[in-house]
Amino acid sequence: MLQKVSKSTKRVHKSPSKVFIVVSGCLSEAAEEFHNLWQFAGNELTCHELLACEELNWLRSTTHRNHNHVASQISRLFGLRMHHVADTDDPSHAAQLVFPTTSTYKSDLRKSEGANVCSTRYVDCGCFADLCNNGILFEMYGTEGFWLFQGPRDFADNYPYGSIFANTNETMCMPTSTVEYHNLFPAPNTHNSVQIPIADKRSHKTFLFPDERFFAIIQELGFNRNDGTLNLMPLVYHERKR
Repeated sequence: MLQKVSKSTKRVHKSPSKVFIVVSGCLSEAAEEFHNLWQFAGNELTCHELLACEELNWLRSTTHRNHNHVASQISRLFGLRMHHVADTDDPSHAAQLVFPTTSTYKSDLRKSEGANVCSTRYVDCGCFADLCNNGILFEMYGTEGFWLFQGPRDFADNYPYGSIFANTNETMCMPTSTVEYHNLFPAPNTHNSVQIPIADKRSHKTFLFPDERFFAIIQELGFNRNDGTLNLMPLVYHERKR
């Protein structure tokens, strides 16, 4: 049984218990180099040429490999039983990785081709739901962890957390993180916001806690509340500052 005890609440993860490793973030230097490429060659490239370039494909692939390497190292550090495989793209043939259960882009850029239109779509702090299988991860804050919004039940493709969300007439995207308020732009409603003390405990950060209005909006984006959400409560949380 996994449990977390705080001063005011006690939360219990009932059996059968599962432990998840969540790796989040980007490769800062590689992402900045790709941004510099876009700035340097932006006048000569179309959006579709940028989306099809080898540099963008390499950045996606390398970010996935890095996160899978980190997950493999964490599982060995804590003695978690996971299936490790060799990274065939590693020149030294020494690195190992584990394949993720669910991958969610926190922001995304894609080429969209329809019957009569070919366009580029971009979403910030969100992902394209029509490209996501096995649920969509939603990042809360440090003490709350992540929520996993599950899709329709799927018994054919071995997706325990569901398949692609229902199709809607709206753009197929879903938010991937909650909102952190700023002192100059405070929370408009204190009933659905939480204050989390920072390290020095002299100040705090304020976050939006999803309420009924939030769920009503994401239902319009294709999420079915009958499919449920899975709360991943944090046991160990590490944030690396640049």
